[in-house]
Amino acid sequence: MGVKKIIILVLLAFVVIGTGIGVARKFSGQPFFPNFFGQWSGANKNNTASLPQLSEQEKAAQVSRQHWIDATNQQLAVDRDLDGLTDVEEEKLGTDPAQEDTDGDGLKDFQEVKIYHTNPLKADTDGDGVSDGLEVYQSDNPLGPGKIDWSKIHIIASGVAVPAPSTTPKK
Repeated sequence: MGVKKIIILVLLAFVVIGTGIGVARKFSGQPFFPNFFGQWSGANKNNTASLPQLSEQEKAAQVSRQHWIDATNQQLAVDRDLDGLTDVEEEKLGTDPAQEDTDGDGLKDFQEVKIYHTNPLKADTDGDGVSDGLEVYQSDNPLGPGKIDWSKIHIIASGVAVPAPSTTPKK
């Protein structure tokens, strides 16, 4: 038997065994994966019968808590506009979670909040008549007079600017 046939048979065996385990877990009510908070989610999360020795009120509270955890996990990971800020962060800031550049100045909301510390709701944070994005492009300080101190900004290979790592020696 050739090496290729052996490899194919081994892979096929893994697929069959993995599928069988998945189907067995689904129908047995066993959990599939741990979620963000370390709780188990899967086919049995609404099955209050799987919660032994709890009163009906405690069972209902446990199921309600699991629903809250599931909803929170989904909310934490969502970044609809892919600007680097989650929708939850954007809601707190008052920016538009569906637009990567809420104020239209040419800087993504993430860049304004996390890198340049400009106002993502104002196209011209310092009020000098030049948009924050144009000032950054020209190396002018979008927060006031002068130039950007590029030693505090680090451009990574993908072209994204991030705060520079500290260059002060550790004591």
